[in-house]
Amino acid sequence: MKNKLTLSIFLAALFIAAWSPAPAWAFLAENYLYMRNGPSFAANNIFSLLGFDYSVRDQGSERSDSWELRPGLGYAFTEWAYIEVDCVLGKYGLSRLASSKREKHPSGSSMMLDSVIFDVIFGIADQGKVPVELGIDFFYRCPTDRAGDMLNRDHSGGFALILGESYGSGHNTTVNLSYEHNRGKDIFQWAVGSSFQIAQTGTAAFKIGFEMIGDYSGHSALIPGVYTVLDKSFSIKTGVSIGFSQYTKEHRNDGNKEDDLRVAFAIVKKW
Repeated sequence: MKNKLTLSIFLAALFIAAWSPAPAWAFLAENYLYMRNGPSFAANNIFSLLGFDYSVRDQGSERSDSWELRPGLGYAFTEWAYIEVDCVLGKYGLSRLASSKREKHPSGSSMMLDSVIFDVIFGIADQGKVPVELGIDFFYRCPTDRAGDMLNRDHSGGFALILGESYGSGHNTTVNLSYEHNRGKDIFQWAVGSSFQIAQTGTAAFKIGFEMIGDYSGHSALIPGVYTVLDKSFSIKTGVSIGFSQYTKEHRNDGNKEDDLRVAFAIVKKW
């Protein structure tokens, strides 16, 4: 019943948004660190991406300290079809390793190629060729043999529905509803974010925003961020993720809590 209600609300919002054209302020991945923007890209454009993420699950202990570097490359075939490939390079703390590997690697893993992630995004544009911020992102994560051995990584995949609205002078609000199948489990997540342009100088725009990400079992995290956009083609983003569920009794020891503290930095360039 709960899933049917969520689906009904989303479909209703999707229908309303389809009849509400949004101005084309943003390009793909301009805003937000962990969420997807509404798709807004020109045909035959190449996008390069680079993200860095440092996470601490147990404050005061280095057992879980980990970092990931994510270089990526994307290409917009048309105004409504886009493909992206990301590589995940990382170094993971002891508590992130498979239990069989912890005794042999007491200081955690060395730097490794963790996974390759594929994304295919389809967007909807109206007859006036103004991007409507609606889309669907199909993603698939393919781990390396070493990541499978060291981290118990498994192949996973799913999709995310994207619903967004741009308004005012560079403001945006976006909702993501996603499903992922990972290690035999069905994972449903939600995310909502808003960004607000607070200043503009020449071709540079400065924004602040937040993302709220969670699932339907009570896990959630807040990510405030700062974004700088140059010439509508280059974006620099940084933010801090603060998990909430580790502070609640029911999720404190369930092994699936958010990182207690997570710092993220990313740059995106449209060529």
